[in-house]
Amino acid sequence: SVPISWPRQGDISFESVSLRYEGQRDEVIKNLSLKIPYGQKIGICGRTGSGKSSLAMSLLGVLQTTAGRICIDDVDITKIHPDEVRMRVSMIPQDVHVFNLSIRENLNPTAYYAISELWDALEKVGLTSFVNQL
Repeated sequence: SVPISWPRQGDISFESVSLRYEGQRDEVIKNLSLKIPYGQKIGICGRTGSGKSSLAMSLLGVLQTTAGRICIDDVDITKIHPDEVRMRVSMIPQDVHVFNLSIRENLNPTAYYAISELWDALEKVGLTSFVNQL
């Protein structure tokens, strides 16, 4: 387990990372080294099948590395339970999936958060007036 304050900064590093899907012979990413300092915004571009989503899935622990390591604030994410990583790391996907449900159900499909917490989150991202107009 990691301290409640982790990640303190959010520096991300991929150190000689290689990725391969189970049952596949070829690696989708081979020997990638990349440092993303806290606060840095990046875009990952490439053709379909070039490994963009695979890179994101590896950061969330969905796809395991075949070589190298991925660290957040110098902590190797393989040393942390994947659910813990996913609770503390956010990504904005290229394709957003919205379910044919209410806004509340899309934001909170497992009803984990109180309605007041959802409104607080909407306030933080500046969407309360937009949602109120719907």
